[in-house]
Amino acid sequence: MKRLFTYPFLLLFLLGCQGDLDLFKKQPISECVGQSTYYIANQSDSPLSVRFVTTRQLGSKTDSTYRVQSRGTVKIAEDAMFGYIPKPTDTFSSLTLSGQRNGGQAVTYSQNPVSNTGWIKQKKNATDPDFGCYSVSYTLTITNEDLK
Repeated sequence: MKRLFTYPFLLLFLLGCQGDLDLFKKQPISECVGQSTYYIANQSDSPLSVRFVTTRQLGSKTDSTYRVQSRGTVKIAEDAMFGYIPKPTDTFSSLTLSGQRNGGQAVTYSQNPVSNTGWIKQKKNATDPDFGCYSVSYTLTITNEDLK
């Protein structure tokens, strides 16, 4: 007798959920993501080594694998956030450039903490707004005058 009541309720429960599952198949959940790509443009006369530390939200990781030749540009990082376009201050906590000075490597440029000023923002599509789910690039241009 107990099974006589259990099976119909189980069947009703399973069939009742079927409609909800179909809803998710027809209307996928999507989130908007803003994406930033970061470049260093070295317009100085010296090659530079790049060292940066990411923000706490990105694990405070240090990366010093990039080298930018004189008059060259190098992509150093990418970042993305849900519903927001990351700025340099959202990605980096510090940025240091080193070059040859007096026969050895020396820090020639530093941002600690990183500032959004100095980074040139370029939208992938010029008509995109300054917020939301779009792609932008930020370029920090370094000249001889910027170096210590």
